Amino acid sequence: MKRTVNYNDPDKKLGKKEYEYDDEIPCIICGEPVVSASMGGTVICPWCDTGHCRYCGITTMVIREEIDGGVSKRELLAHMEKHRKEEPDFNSKLLRNSREMQEKWRKNG
Repeated sequence: MKRTVNYNDPDKKLGKKEYEYDDEIPCIICGEPVVSASMGGTVICPWCDTGHCRYCGITTMVIREEIDGGVSKRELLAHMEKHRKEEPDFNSKLLRNSREMQEKWRKNG
């Protein structure tokens, strides 16, 4: 679903710029749906942006592939795959809740 988010416009000191993004695209780190924009932007999910697993909350870290040969990313992807198999409806619930919250904010604010 297409959604919008406002970030400070880098070309203006105090201005805001609206960006459109798809909340179902995969996060470039963990591969799960982005669900909502984060401080890191619209291609990184809020959980990867803060270094936590969305399912179990453990601290996660992905090191640049040039440094560890992609080991940390493969481990994170395997961890996420395990959760996806155990909780197949989890991400659809996150998407639904996030969309409902955004709609409430839009109506009230």
